[in-house]
Amino acid sequence: MILIELIPAQPQDFPRIENLMQFYNYELSDTAAVDFADHGLYQLQPKAQYWAQHLIAAFLIYVDGKLAGFAVVDNEVLESASQFNMGYFFVARRYRGQGVGRVVAAKLMAMFPGRWEIYHLAQNQSAGQFWRASLIADGRGGVAAISNLRQKERPIYDEPCIWFGFDTTSASA
Repeated sequence: MILIELIPAQPQDFPRIENLMQFYNYELSDTAAVDFADHGLYQLQPKAQYWAQHLIAAFLIYVDGKLAGFAVVDNEVLESASQFNMGYFFVARRYRGQGVGRVVAAKLMAMFPGRWEIYHLAQNQSAGQFWRASLIADGRGGVAAISNLRQKERPIYDEPCIWFGFDTTSASA
């Protein structure tokens, strides 16, 4: 059995998360026009203002004591009734297919009960499979109880996306 830990990030962890965003962008480049900058790395948008926002909750993901990814919950929602958005979610390939992502997603949703939004690029089929399977599993009584699950195709930042909206409560509530 693997040990999956979700550790709240501290300000000194933000550069580490930004380093991991290089791999996040590498994965994203499979389905989106994400290019290298002249210096050979992906050009990240400056994140200092993002990290300073009051409603940002960043986490490091560890598997058996080894850094395995990161997740960020924010309030950059599209619908005014929503409270939470999965701003970033990344699990390194080595840890995929082992349930790590599902456990982390469920833990986050249980930690932040309320109205959620998650979206992914429509052409990113692996993200679509992951989120559909994870949300349906939690809708059946996982760590976070999901209700009112909605799915729409909609353009977000001029890109065709699949958007999910839902409500969560802690399964122990």
